[in-house]
Amino acid sequence: GPIFFYECKPPYLYIGIVLASHEIDAVEKFYINGKLIAFDGTGSVSTSNFVNGATPYVYASVRLGTATQAIDPILAADFSELPSTFRQRGHATVVLKCYYGSSADDHEKYWGSGAPQLQFLVRGMKVYDPLDAAQSISDPATWQWSDNASLCLAHYLTYAKGCNLSWDSLDTAELKIAATHDNESVTLASGEVEARYTINGVVDLATDPAEVVQNMLTANLGKLIWRAGVYSILSGVARNPVWTFNDDSARGDMSVRQHRDRKSLINVVRTVFVAPDREYQTANGPVLRNATYVAADGVDQEMTVTLPFTASHQTAQRIAKATMERSRLGKTMSRREDIEGLRLNAGDVANIEVGFLTALGGTFEINLCKLDPDKFEVEIEAEEYD
Repeated sequence: GPIFFYECKPPYLYIGIVLASHEIDAVEKFYINGKLIAFDGTGSVSTSNFVNGATPYVYASVRLGTATQAIDPILAADFSELPSTFRQRGHATVVLKCYYGSSADDHEKYWGSGAPQLQFLVRGMKVYDPLDAAQSISDPATWQWSDNASLCLAHYLTYAKGCNLSWDSLDTAELKIAATHDNESVTLASGEVEARYTINGVVDLATDPAEVVQNMLTANLGKLIWRAGVYSILSGVARNPVWTFNDDSARGDMSVRQHRDRKSLINVVRTVFVAPDREYQTANGPVLRNATYVAADGVDQEMTVTLPFTASHQTAQRIAKATMERSRLGKTMSRREDIEGLRLNAGDVANIEVGFLTALGGTFEINLCKLDPDKFEVEIEAEEYD
């Protein structure tokens, strides 16, 4: 984050950093020069790397960014000229008081040749969770921290510095369903359990909101659907057909593409994700290669899936597999339905039967569903779903 205070008062260097432009839940970990450090209850460092005997080389204080926070205690104690209104209210901050040593050798031992490199692992924004009866959509003071992918996306959509939508423009009933799916436990090969889909990462407010939303949707293979005047968030889990259409409901011509072009068939998926063991930087992750598909295609056909909000290589593997399998489904269809088409919304799954040529039918996900008010027919566009 940006530095809001930087001052040298020998033998200390003071660094104040804004961690976020909003209130956060906690700072979980501190890293100095890539080393994890620990602090005692007084704010002094207790890691051997940054303690010289009984003398701490670092002091730190964290403010979570509340609307009522006071001036940082370290700055208040050591810089009496600062006004009490120097508070950074509404912004989470950390201040470090770094002892630079009594000699050049002492300094080199702890800090190297330059200023300390600082990193912080943060439990970020508190978000509204409609699954929690204790939370009120109109009272942010009741909200809690969560890394649930759908809840984080909903928060960004309604955040004033994000997409700035009103909560009335989101379908909270669908949000509950999506959040429940994201919370589902997945058992890993190691026997451990993790939530199915989470969002972990940083949103830069200089990034275009549409790009942020697209990146967030990668975290749970999600979809953002505009229907009936509101946005609906769908989590990327298996869904059952909600209706079956047949020749009786069809109106007019029908267009079907039976197969994708060969270049679109993926048999190798590479992943890029946020690696916790690499200081939470994006890194190359697991590679999925399906030998059966490679043999059928006759050549490796690769795709790289970038997951800027996924911090679990197991989740990255699941997303990679789903991406590969989806690429193998090539059938698309567009046609018109009678009044029965009003049963559908974009994002729904439906069976479509074609009696005169059954191979054209199957199970489809609806990508577009639009009413023609003149003919009172519903135009649909759909792609094969499994």
